[in-house]
Amino acid sequence: MVIMLDALARGLGKQLARHRRRPFLEAAMAASALVAAADGKITFSETSRVDDIVRHLSMLKVFDVHESLDLFQDYIAAIQEDAAAGKAQALEAVANGAKDHELSVLLVRLCAAISQADGEFHPTERDVIVEICHVLGLRPEDLDIDTS
Repeated sequence: MVIMLDALARGLGKQLARHRRRPFLEAAMAASALVAAADGKITFSETSRVDDIVRHLSMLKVFDVHESLDLFQDYIAAIQEDAAAGKAQALEAVANGAKDHELSVLLVRLCAAISQADGEFHPTERDVIVEICHVLGLRPEDLDIDTS
């Protein structure tokens, strides 16, 4: 009986963690899509970097990698279908998903990692990161990220 209760508690704990972290997952995949799509081409290295982030970032480990990448691809598809509406949808997810300063900074650092995945920090990627900073109430110059 104790073993069954322990298993139930672990399962509920994981579900609760997934529920609490879902807005950050949405924000992370939306921001990643914005940065990856900024220069007009989504490279394998950018998608691979998103995969690595989901696998290794403790906040996101509770999610299935495929679920996360599907969400990333959904944001990419929305941006490609209608750039303005897709961008607005993604920025709304960003604003809703990083409610405190630490999560906001983490999200911007994640964006910087995506932007550098293909070895090229394109000016449009930089512009998107600056816009994400503003949405999150951060000053890009206060972060250790090249936004010049």
